[in-house]
Amino acid sequence: MKSKPLFPNQAVSKTGLSPSEDLIEVIQRIVADLKEQDAAIAANSAAADANSDAIALLGSAARLASDVTNSTTVLADTGLSFPVSASVRYRFSFMVDFFTAATTTGIRLVIDGAAATYMNYNHVVQTGATTQDAVYGLSAYSLPAAATATSQANFNLATISGIIQPSTNGTVKLRFASEVAASTATVRAATNVTWAAMP
Repeated sequence: MKSKPLFPNQAVSKTGLSPSEDLIEVIQRIVADLKEQDAAIAANSAAADANSDAIALLGSAARLASDVTNSTTVLADTGLSFPVSASVRYRFSFMVDFFTAATTTGIRLVIDGAAATYMNYNHVVQTGATTQDAVYGLSAYSLPAAATATSQANFNLATISGIIQPSTNGTVKLRFASEVAASTATVRAATNVTWAAMP
């Protein structure tokens, strides 16, 4: 049943509603559409945040672009590092692919970088086909203080991995030296680091 105009001269629209009722219906539909759009935007934002959190947990990675050689017992930068922010706790792992000029020459591998209020990491270096030098629970940079004494011919791996919480913004970098002066230690381009901020 069609509605009657509130006033004698008021027109009735084709829908049977007065113009004012038509306008109210249009506004209600617009409001409903806007609410649906807001809900979709909120859902997309939540999904984006979840993806961002997942990516952050997976972390980041970097590797050396080319081999780096050191024929001295003085520590040198490998060029491999990762960025850190003050008061953020990170998990990290350097995987080092290296070789030395002779099996009787070892290598010294350390990390150095931004000042930290907390660090705890393990240091494991291959010294032969079935042997390794392992030091656990290190809590300062540039450790161990001594190089290993031997290595396997051509192919060796070392890992330096743990947790660090810097007190300043900066980087944490990998450094190395040969055990013997004038005998070469080489860190290969396959050497890499992975890191992630901890939730």
